[in-house]
Amino acid sequence: LTTTKLNKLLPTVMSRLNKIFVPNLSVADKKIISNELKNEGINIEPIINKDFNLTESINLVTNNNYSEAIDQVFELLTNLNTTQDIPNLVSTLNVKDKTLFLTCLMDVFLDILTPKKFDDEKIRPLKQKFNDKVIIKILPHIDTAYKYINSNVNFTYVLDNLLFKILREKFL
Repeated sequence: LTTTKLNKLLPTVMSRLNKIFVPNLSVADKKIISNELKNEGINIEPIINKDFNLTESINLVTNNNYSEAIDQVFELLTNLNTTQDIPNLVSTLNVKDKTLFLTCLMDVFLDILTPKKFDDEKIRPLKQKFNDKVIIKILPHIDTAYKYINSNVNFTYVLDNLLFKILREKFL
């Protein structure tokens, strides 16, 4: 998420974001940033070749990471049926951004409650799996997982714990 108007963002959104202030940069500085991103495996070369815009580049990177994390969340929740599934599901995840993954998890559950973002074909099976009362009980657990991640607790532990709590809320 990028903005030039921080004051327009809701406090709930702000609490889940890391703020990075990007000054106006010269073309040379923008190319240096592009090379740094390329070293991290993120190619924004097509944007540089047209009118290079750092904000657009950040949006592109964020959107790609978001859609990848959303796909992982849908797959995880679709395949989460019993506590025996948890070790295998967690071990096969390749989460690049832990906070983003938890944000996507929150977004999916919120969308089950009030459909807005995602395709109904993707949400429908999860609506059958998780009713509104269960989701309302799950959301505070996701918030707690954020706090653990921000305190540098091991992500595998946090996710295992969170998935156990999701199943507990679902079946109790």
